Amino acid sequence: MKTIIPIIVLVMTALLCALLFFSYRSYVDPKHVYGVWVELNVMESRRDVFRFDELGVYRNDHLITTNFDYNGTKISFETGDGDYLYRISGTKNIPQLKRIEPQSPPQTLVRQEDEEKLEPERSHILRPKVSLSDQFN
Repeated sequence: MKTIIPIIVLVMTALLCALLFFSYRSYVDPKHVYGVWVELNVMESRRDVFRFDELGVYRNDHLITTNFDYNGTKISFETGDGDYLYRISGTKNIPQLKRIEPQSPPQTLVRQEDEEKLEPERSHILRPKVSLSDQFN
């Protein structure tokens, strides 16, 4: 009986460590950021389109680096132009990437398929202001 308790504790500890290990590996899996990300709040002709995949990072359909790091909250990569760092923000349903480095100009990216979900939220910004008297005519 005295040897069974330490064995049970050892097995439970091993299972907990395995669970933590696989949970962390899933959390930092770069597949969470794979896909096409488009820049918000810029003119269509000037907006950057990023694609993250197993081959690297593409900007406007040009490969800019063959690897990037993702730690679950931040994406970093290095190009000939320097180091880039993006932080995951937004909501769970509509994640966004906010550029941290370089700081200027500010840049926010959203998944291409989520861009239309943001339109109703931003539509009040684009509508012209209406005076109170115009609403009653």
